[in-house]
Amino acid sequence: MKFSDRKTRLFQQNFFFRFLATGLFLALPVLTFAAPGDLDTSFGSGGKIVTSLTNYLDEPTRVRIQPDGKIVTVGYSADFDFADAVSFLVRHNADGTRDNSFGTNGLVFAAPSLFEDLSFNDFAISTDGKFLVTGTRFAEGGDGGQSSLVIYRYTSNGTLDAAFGTNGVITTPVTGVSSRIVLQPDGKFVVAGAIFRRNSFIREVAVLRYNSNGTLDTTFGTDGKTNTLLGFSLFNSVREILVQTDGKLLVAGFASVLRYNPNGTLDNSFGANGIVQTDIDNQSNRVGGMALQPDGKIVVSGPNFAVRPFSRLFSSIVRYNVNGTLDNTFGTGGIVRITDPPDPFSQAGIAFALAIQQNGKILTAGERNGNFAISRYNPNGIIDPSFGTNGVVITVIENSNASEISSLALQADGKVVASGPVNIVPDVIGEGSDAGWVRYLGDSSGNDANFTGGWFDPAQSGHGLFVEHLDGNRIAAGWYTFAPDGRQTWLIGVGPLVGNSVTMPMLRPENGRFPPQFVSASVVNTAFGQMTLRFDSCDSGMLSFAFPAPFGSGTMPLRRPELPARITCSTASVAAAPDADLAKRADVSSDALSAPQPKATGPVAALTGSWANPNQSGHGFQMEVLSGDRLVVTWYVYTPTGEQMWLIGAGPITGQSATINSYVRPAGGRFIPNFNPALITVPSIGTLTVTALSCNSARVDYEFGAPFGSGSIPVSRITSVRGVPCVP
Repeated sequence: MKFSDRKTRLFQQNFFFRFLATGLFLALPVLTFAAPGDLDTSFGSGGKIVTSLTNYLDEPTRVRIQPDGKIVTVGYSADFDFADAVSFLVRHNADGTRDNSFGTNGLVFAAPSLFEDLSFNDFAISTDGKFLVTGTRFAEGGDGGQSSLVIYRYTSNGTLDAAFGTNGVITTPVTGVSSRIVLQPDGKFVVAGAIFRRNSFIREVAVLRYNSNGTLDTTFGTDGKTNTLLGFSLFNSVREILVQTDGKLLVAGFASVLRYNPNGTLDNSFGANGIVQTDIDNQSNRVGGMALQPDGKIVVSGPNFAVRPFSRLFSSIVRYNVNGTLDNTFGTGGIVRITDPPDPFSQAGIAFALAIQQNGKILTAGERNGNFAISRYNPNGIIDPSFGTNGVVITVIENSNASEISSLALQADGKVVASGPVNIVPDVIGEGSDAGWVRYLGDSSGNDANFTGGWFDPAQSGHGLFVEHLDGNRIAAGWYTFAPDGRQTWLIGVGPLVGNSVTMPMLRPENGRFPPQFVSASVVNTAFGQMTLRFDSCDSGMLSFAFPAPFGSGTMPLRRPELPARITCSTASVAAAPDADLAKRADVSSDALSAPQPKATGPVAALTGSWANPNQSGHGFQMEVLSGDRLVVTWYVYTPTGEQMWLIGAGPITGQSATINSYVRPAGGRFIPNFNPALITVPSIGTLTVTALSCNSARVDYEFGAPFGSGSIPVSRITSVRGVPCVP
């Protein structure tokens, strides 16, 4: 049920009632806000793990997440000339500690026979929790012509499954050097690799399908195998295999994408006779990663090289339509080109690994200047400025002179796990690397709830709450209200959303001054108890608080009468309020709401969020774009004598600016339970104009009466609100 028409009209007619549902500046020195791309400090040591698994080169090749949240990684360990190569599986708990219930102290080694080497390339997790690990076994010191494809099956505790093949291992005599694996819904599994053509060094793509018991599936290709010869490529390896919902198989490698029918024949409806090869700027292109979108479009990433002299020039992301044609709605003609700084020691670039988040944003990862590097793009191929610094996160691994991400995995909570080799200096044996993992905060992939916007008790018009639903499923909130003695006050907090509620410690900033006398160092952030928000639907909830005297403890029912522009909300999976609390809720609620798209375009349409001058941390602005191209701005600041003050108003958006001709300083309130909306006054103190300069920068100009005066403040974005992407 929607908010009643009568209440909506009253809401629009009352000046302050329209504006009280705005927000709070949240950028104080001691209060930090997690954003996508930030290190997850609950993982390992400050978000990182670096482990020496052997005394050799440790190369993680694939990381995946179990349904219970545990992190499994496979790879190989070898000395510098790839002699004495063994392989490993390692499992970590969700917090990054080794899972001692797996193998020996969380680690399993697989060693080949004498005078053989073994490298694990990929694995899949079956529905019964077993691990199917694919790799290459080859004669020590030999070449790919002396190798075999091997598949190991481990139980959930890391022991070999004796019911599979011979003592848990099957060997297929193909002369392969790399392989990838995917599970089909029917339990069969498919392996793709690069193999040598018999009696020659010409490589081709081999795809093999196995029954669940490890025997070759003779209904696929010829006796379970199919080989495809491609043109010459400097990079003869298979990087990814995926299964579509219709059972067709996608294989990426050799600078190509191939699609096979379920019976193993090439799909002639895809590209040219089942093969797509995209020439990007006449360079030698290498596939790094591939991912499928829910709409069936195919995203491929990788580095691009000049041949003479051999050097990496740039990286690229390419998106194909279902039929293999370039998707012209993505990047430029279906291609995004990424400038990479030159690096003679790495072939990865920043687009080697690839993953697509639940919100459709595209993650690419690899290295930049010898460090872990990850970048994020919006679904249209434009870099996402809300991620890291201008869309890129560089993670320096301490004491490392060369590290790169080789694999990405997305957790159910939206967090991003990256793994890859890390070269530590000094290396005691003079060669090799350690295994490294980093976990980044991401976007929540839970239900489609979005609680951003103004919340208040309709019976107490004149004070309220602004909530920001941040990426990473965290809630930032500010309560702009009045102290028991009638002076304005504002309280701020942040915390993780768990189910349908969030509990957060609150702060009450004090001792600032109105610009230009503001000094960040003078601001004191006083701990002020805690507050809990419970969201019962998209537009109703409950606030409870426990604050120091004389504020005390209490509750307040909440309503959200209007969503910010672009925000949608569905709370089908949010728990309903207990029956005992129903009487405290507003008389109407909705579990599905959506706000119209603004007519405004460019950065101004995405101003919703918190903004501040980085050189004046401790005061700032909360901005909210509403339908009808209205901008609401709340300034959380201080009087010239050092008391807390909040100013509020709204104005129409024109171009990339909005001017508020009557910016008000509400007065007359008292903290609940003594709040009386009839006593609220809203005297204007002047005008304020906001001009959006880019997705992450803006300017605020004000002309106020004495004692405040006039001025101009450059501001930067502090928070990234979920569901409000910025398109420059």
